[in-house]
Amino acid sequence: MPRRAYQILVCLAAALLGYLSIAVTAANTFASAAPSLALGFWPSAVAEARTADAMILGNPRARTFDGPAAHALTALRRNPTLAVASRVLALQALTRRDERLAARLFEYSEGVSRRDVPTQLWLLEQQVQRNDIPGALEHFRIVLRVSPGARELLFPVLTGALAEDYLVAPIANRAFGEPWEEAFLRYASTNARDPVDAAKVIMLLARRGSTPPADMVQGISGRLIEHGRLDVAGRLYRLIDPQWNPNDIERQLDGGFTRSEDLPPFGWTLAQDVAFRGAPVGAAADNPALNVSAEQAVDGSVARKLLLLRPGRYRLAGRFGVVEREGDWQLAIGIACGEAATPVLSPATPLAGNGGAFNAEFTVPAGCRAPWLSLNLDRSGGGRIQFWVDDLRLSGR
Repeated sequence: MPRRAYQILVCLAAALLGYLSIAVTAANTFASAAPSLALGFWPSAVAEARTADAMILGNPRARTFDGPAAHALTALRRNPTLAVASRVLALQALTRRDERLAARLFEYSEGVSRRDVPTQLWLLEQQVQRNDIPGALEHFRIVLRVSPGARELLFPVLTGALAEDYLVAPIANRAFGEPWEEAFLRYASTNARDPVDAAKVIMLLARRGSTPPADMVQGISGRLIEHGRLDVAGRLYRLIDPQWNPNDIERQLDGGFTRSEDLPPFGWTLAQDVAFRGAPVGAAADNPALNVSAEQAVDGSVARKLLLLRPGRYRLAGRFGVVEREGDWQLAIGIACGEAATPVLSPATPLAGNGGAFNAEFTVPAGCRAPWLSLNLDRSGGGRIQFWVDDLRLSGR
């Protein structure tokens, strides 16, 4: 195993003892109110085992667990199927540096029940030491299934491991179909140091039939674009919008405004309360367009989207129709190299008469990693306007 991957997984061991002796023990303790009090009224194997657990919680850094072990031994004599009790005895063996006995007791505990989280964590760490990645990931899977609270500890470890290419597929295989699958992908999408790592596991799971939620794709796409990985962001976007194609600028453009289920940034972003998709006045209901209704100049664009375009000269052609107009209004095409960048506008087209055809040319400069195409509305004088735009066609020059 590469040293870096080994370090990523072994970091679990540093947190293991604290989680084992505090977090999980606390959950067991509070699941049964006052186990030591219960012993005074009705001695039982379960109460003895929980008392042992509570004693460890009360002094997790004790050099010896002989006191808890006495209760655990009593519990096992009464009920040999208590995983908690055998695990407490395993901890006692570890304090005595009897690793062979501890291993046998932990294995016995798992044979009794796979739901004892500290046992699973100890076995997980043992598999890491043996370089048994499938075995370690199986214990990850079990712990995350039986103890949702363990996500806080284990999700960061799994996310860090995604940085190693050879671990991505095994992690995806273990996550597939699990109740924690989506929660893990959301965590990785937000927290992976390199979002490409999270994108890889999302795409692998998608090939197996787990289509990611659209909002998750939007979120990680934003991070990928910030990292300059538009190619990966585009491949992810196709999972939720198969009609989009990075190799076909017409299918990227959606110049007929027909794909109402598309999502930014590769889908159209429309100015709220100003622009909307729908059939223009007097047009057939099945022929949507971009409709715009404004009473003042729009700060920014009425519609925009991110395109995967090589540097060069392009022409955008289309049609517009004026439904109602007061004053003089113009439509300009803009290109910006970044979501927050100011667009460079082409010569504006007057929105005059009843409408007509228009075309504009623009340049994607060299080094423009994220070209945003925008439709920009301006006016001179007072009044309002209602118009539509349709049949946009984009071509290289």
